Amino acid sequence: MAKKQFTDKDVAALDNIPEIDELINKLTARKDEVEAEIKDSVLGSVIELLEAKGLGREILSELVPSSTDGRKKRVDSGVKQEPYYRDPNDHSKTAGKRGRKPAWLVSLIETTDIEALKIENQ
Repeated sequence: MAKKQFTDKDVAALDNIPEIDELINKLTARKDEVEAEIKDSVLGSVIELLEAKGLGREILSELVPSSTDGRKKRVDSGVKQEPYYRDPNDHSKTAGKRGRKPAWLVSLIETTDIEALKIENQ
């Protein structure tokens, strides 16, 4: 397939917004197709190389780093936590076990044993 080269003159000749949008959509779709073809080709080559060395494709997951930073997501992430600590001077102030400690808890920890602030101990 012959490559068509777009010159600055070709681009400058485009003066109809719907035509420009259509061209952008076609080019984006083609770009996605080419990327998929390249990825498939590279993956096929990598698998052939692994098999030639006596390794299976299951090793790919070990070779490619995961997208996370290695930390596992908490099982209870997003679940509202029950209050764990309570201000003995104002029972409406409570705090959970996870996350940043509220200012009232930080100031009480300086003078009080944190165990005494647990709700189960009050």
